[in-house]
Amino acid sequence: MEEKALDIITINLNDPDPTDIKYLLTKLQEKGFIKLMDKDHKTVLTRNKLYNIEVTSWIDEYRQLFAGKKPGSMGDRKSCIAKMEEFLMENREVTKDIVLRATRYYIDNINNYTYLMKADNFISVSKDNTKIGRRSELRAYCDEIMSGATNDERIDSI
Repeated sequence: MEEKALDIITINLNDPDPTDIKYLLTKLQEKGFIKLMDKDHKTVLTRNKLYNIEVTSWIDEYRQLFAGKKPGSMGDRKSCIAKMEEFLMENREVTKDIVLRATRYYIDNINNYTYLMKADNFISVSKDNTKIGRRSELRAYCDEIMSGATNDERIDSI
C-alpha cells in the first residue's frame, strides 16, 4: 500500500488560536480526514484518506469469491467497504493480494458451505456491533498466508 504525504490543512494566522489542538482536530474533521467521536475531542477515528487506502475498485472481486456458495454470503457491499478500509488501516502490512489469497484459502477449506461466513463478517464481526470483542477471521487467514503455514507460497509482508 502506498503512503503519500498530504498537505492536510492550511493554517491561517487570523484563525482563532491556530495552535489549539481542538481547533486543529476540528479542521481535520472538516476536511474529512478524521472523525471526532466525542465533543471533548478525546477519541479520534482516522479515515482512509489519510493513508490513501482505496478498496472500492476491488471489493466486488473480494465479494465475488463468496458468490453462489450460500444465499447472502457475498454480504453487504457498503459494510464490506467500511470493514475492509478499517481492516487495512489496522493491518498496514496486508495487501489486496494477501486478502484475496487468504479469502480463497478460507473458502477452499470449508467442508460445508452452511458454515461459511458472510463476506463482511469474515473481515470482522463483533457481538454488539462495537469494537469490544471484535474478531477477524480474515486476519487469522492472512497471518497463515504470510507465515507460510499454508501450502500457498510464502509472502514477505514488506
